[in-house]
Amino acid sequence: MRAGSVLCLSNNNSNKASRRRLGVSCFGLAAAACCAQVFGVRPALSSGQALVPEVVLGTASQSWSSGMRRPGRSCRGLRRAKRKKDDNRQEPWFVSECLEDVRKDKGIKKTQDGENLLGVAGFYTATTWHNPWQDKLEGALSRALSDWDERGFFLKSDWDAEEGHPLGRVLDLACGSGEASMALMRWAELWPGAVATLEASDPFNFDSYESRTGRKAHKWSFGDVAGGALDGQGTYDLVLCTFAMHLVEGPELLDTLKALSTGSRLLVIGSSRKEPHVTKKSGWELLDYKPFSFGGGIRLALYRSQHFGGGW
Repeated sequence: MRAGSVLCLSNNNSNKASRRRLGVSCFGLAAAACCAQVFGVRPALSSGQALVPEVVLGTASQSWSSGMRRPGRSCRGLRRAKRKKDDNRQEPWFVSECLEDVRKDKGIKKTQDGENLLGVAGFYTATTWHNPWQDKLEGALSRALSDWDERGFFLKSDWDAEEGHPLGRVLDLACGSGEASMALMRWAELWPGAVATLEASDPFNFDSYESRTGRKAHKWSFGDVAGGALDGQGTYDLVLCTFAMHLVEGPELLDTLKALSTGSRLLVIGSSRKEPHVTKKSGWELLDYKPFSFGGGIRLALYRSQHFGGGW
């Protein structure tokens, strides 16, 4: 029997029994073909062992044209492939092809995989990077800011209404290409005098931020902030950090939050997945929390500093 005829049988519902006897599924054939082409491996199956090598080596290109999904196109499969490849072997074509898809894809699962595959710096420096939650972020952030403003969370204890600017100075930390900044400024247009100055920082996308918003951006990273980058910069009324605080963990997260607590009165963290662990130990008190249902899949939390203008 020729290899091509085996593939035809495997796609025919009337020959399921034959396919089971061979121990070969459509996905199994495609995966085996991928291993043979990319890694030089000829897997042996439990049955039909004499037949499978011929199928694997003879029909790899035919399987693509038959409408089957290319093996390894899922990002989970790509991670496995990347782990298996030798250090000196050129990266498989389908891995490098999917990396560009990861940069462009709007799905948050692909964003997670992009961070894993490329690393934080490699993924966020991609020129095609954009925040997949941009559309929802503006609405969620605007509603949250309005609610917090009405409840008086933004007011200083000695604030005078004639002074204006309850959020006088704001820092968009890990600003990306400016999605949160633009949402904040659109909200501020509805409340004249709410925000006096807006600054931003991102070590990877500062140039994209500047070209998109027309504002200058610092290049501070979380590590820079933890190391004292804000010392001597004055104080902020609010630090806004969306879809980025999950990138730091453990001691670095604690040091970053402590540094922010002495340099900012308030902190807003937005996340669509893993939440950073913010406790009183890090110098912040939770004032309010907006769950997934409020932000259409975006969680927003407002914190007040316990060490503002002071030290530890």
